[in-house]
Amino acid sequence: MTNALTMLQALAPEVVVAATAFLVMGLDLRRNPSPRAQATVAIWGLLAGALATIPDWLDTAASNSALTLWGGIFLADPLSVVFRALACVTGALVLLFSIDPVDAERRNPGDFVTLVPFVVLGLMLSVSTGELLTFFVAFEIVSLPLYLMAAWNRNERASAEAGMKYFVTGSVSSAVMLYGISLVFGTMGTTFFSQIATRYEALADPPQAFVLGSLMILAALGFKIAAAPFHIWAPDVYQGAPRPSAMFISTAPKAAMVAVMLRLFWGSLALQGRDFRLAETWMVLLAVMAILSMFWGNLVALAQTDIRRLMACSGIAHIGYTLLGVLAASRAGAELEGAAAAIYYVVVYSFANLAAWGVIVLVGWRTGSDRIEDYSGLARRSPFLAFALLISLLSLAGAPPLAGFLGKFYLFRALWEAQPAWWWMVLIGIVNSVISLYYYFGILKPVYFGAPQDEASALAVPWRFRAGLMVCLAVLMVLGLFPELTRMTLEAGAAILAQQGTP
Repeated sequence: MTNALTMLQALAPEVVVAATAFLVMGLDLRRNPSPRAQATVAIWGLLAGALATIPDWLDTAASNSALTLWGGIFLADPLSVVFRALACVTGALVLLFSIDPVDAERRNPGDFVTLVPFVVLGLMLSVSTGELLTFFVAFEIVSLPLYLMAAWNRNERASAEAGMKYFVTGSVSSAVMLYGISLVFGTMGTTFFSQIATRYEALADPPQAFVLGSLMILAALGFKIAAAPFHIWAPDVYQGAPRPSAMFISTAPKAAMVAVMLRLFWGSLALQGRDFRLAETWMVLLAVMAILSMFWGNLVALAQTDIRRLMACSGIAHIGYTLLGVLAASRAGAELEGAAAAIYYVVVYSFANLAAWGVIVLVGWRTGSDRIEDYSGLARRSPFLAFALLISLLSLAGAPPLAGFLGKFYLFRALWEAQPAWWWMVLIGIVNSVISLYYYFGILKPVYFGAPQDEASALAVPWRFRAGLMVCLAVLMVLGLFPELTRMTLEAGAAILAQQGTP
């Protein structure tokens, strides 16, 4: 009975979210379904799933160990708890920002609402598994609904094209991942993260097939997080997909895949007491991905006139910053600080990105345009939306005293302490942060100093948008204005990660 209760507690978040998904699907089968009622049920169900992670957090923190089920296939540890809760909250906020425009367009809004909990369920399983094949299945649970969401407006050429591009490139990445998993299994004889770590530790020289398989898995993960050079799909998909779909694609999957990278390449390997050296180039490969992502994202963003393409380039750059934390976490002896900084930055980026996209969704819905010049005079038409865009973009830029500044500071500090000889990587991160200020202010300048095209046209903000934006802004401002709280959070996170040991 104790084991059954323990298992039920560990799986409670996934059970709640799965039940929510099927309940929302059932509500859509009624004669006259109400999309807003479905969205309400989905939002509360996702928030309940987030709350259901609290017992797992308390138990793992108290017992100093991770709860494992089925021999390590499922892991309930601090890493999974944080990202399972983040996936649920992200899904709920996406629905808050999406249901009004999706319902107004009358394009099967109930189906759109149903897909969100299924994506969240896949994300939760992705960050909780300790085995490669289970992760691949969860990976596909995430991918397939997102392909549909990208092509939601199938009668519009841009949306259909975005869905096709996302599907084709996503399918290739899935095939690459599966082949990489087969190579890892063929050389190590197991697909469990912890067993791979143990057997890797015993080898003086890892087989070339294992190196190739690991690189293929890394490439597939790089596609999902839109890290250079696997980023080509992102600008076209973000621009062509419906705005709510682009918002979801740009946030939740990226956070989850960063967690998977931390679990696979840090938690299961670096914690063994040595760097995860892929033919002595693992650290260099991560550094190259980070540098390419930062420079490509920021430099290409300078030339954008479409705000959705600009946000796609911005997202690529922010993945480059995040990889600095993963890079630090891959260095034996500094893994805890690097992992804690990367986790904190992903959380901050998620809320800042959601706030910015929330404004983009609403303005695009009201005006039908995504051109930056059409944001001219937004401060007069809606001071609240202008303020939300200001705080979110400044946080993304890393301007003090917002949470984004602290996030970048802790990332740079973690990398410096992990590898002082790589001070130039920190300098590259700072230079790119300065570059990003130019295009973020390129948005804010017309918002506050431009003349509105229609002086009499005020932008009404539905209460759902207002509530979601206030939540995001509160997180960014509280974490930024109270740095002591941020420091305590990072120290607590590092301590708990240290307690859990190897997954």
